[in-house]
Amino acid sequence: MILLSSFIINLSAQNSWTKLANFKGSQKRLAAAFSIGNKLYVGTGIDSASGASNDFWEYDPALNKWTRKADFSGGPRFGAIGFSIAGKGYIGLGSNGTRKLLNDLWEYDPAADKWTQKSSMGISGRVYAVGFSIGGKAYAGTGDMGQGNFAKDFWEYDPVNNLWTKKTDFPGEERQMAVGFNIETNGYLGTGLSKNGNKKDFWEFNPQNNSWTKKKDFSGTSRYGAASFSISNNGYLVSGWDISPLQDLWEYYSINDKWGKKSNFAGVPRFNSISISASNKGYFGLGCGKSEKDDFWEFK
Repeated sequence: MILLSSFIINLSAQNSWTKLANFKGSQKRLAAAFSIGNKLYVGTGIDSASGASNDFWEYDPALNKWTRKADFSGGPRFGAIGFSIAGKGYIGLGSNGTRKLLNDLWEYDPAADKWTQKSSMGISGRVYAVGFSIGGKAYAGTGDMGQGNFAKDFWEYDPVNNLWTKKTDFPGEERQMAVGFNIETNGYLGTGLSKNGNKKDFWEFNPQNNSWTKKKDFSGTSRYGAASFSISNNGYLVSGWDISPLQDLWEYYSINDKWGKKSNFAGVPRFNSISISASNKGYFGLGCGKSEKDDFWEFK
């Protein structure tokens, strides 16, 4: 009974959206984002008017304010990965907008407002990959390798040794525009677009033994270009594209391996958005519906 009561409380604990100050850069899609402490960071991406960008911004939830920071030093790009480890942020991979796929990685120091190039990932180039951090290391994989080739390889980045190491391949079908997030010591990867269409399978990665475990399929429609974040023991998947832009929100209960429907995203349907979690809240915005967006929202 105690476990059941706790589960019911957990199901209803977070289920509301609040609109925040609009992003101060251009309306865009396919940007990269991460959090450091209680601050959020958003940069790169692409918009229809001016193409790929390298602008970089900090959002302070306490002040509901955006501040322009040092431009991302790796140059304009979209479809990159973003993550943070030990007070530093990272952006890497993606496309520069002229059909060149990138494999570089850059570290951001918020105290110095400075970017430093780190070791490149051991691939020729990749866009629309998944990236997330677990503890003191980062993990990245899947994505589009160009010329219609999707990937399922999976890599670990160690910032202490500035080293990429290949891990066990993702066991699902090759794909791009999947979602990925961490819950405590494990990572999760699912949905996305394969050569056979949209996906809804969902997998757990255990970095301790370098293994994958099939979990319950995502309960919404199969899709790609969705966004995801985690709060406490639960993961969240929002929006994306199936046959049109979506606005539904789903919660994944890792303890029970179950999916539950939550309140729809309060803005317009969209895909290729950004999502971040910080201080037990989720943040979501930008992306593209009928047009590119610059709105920004808090979920709690």
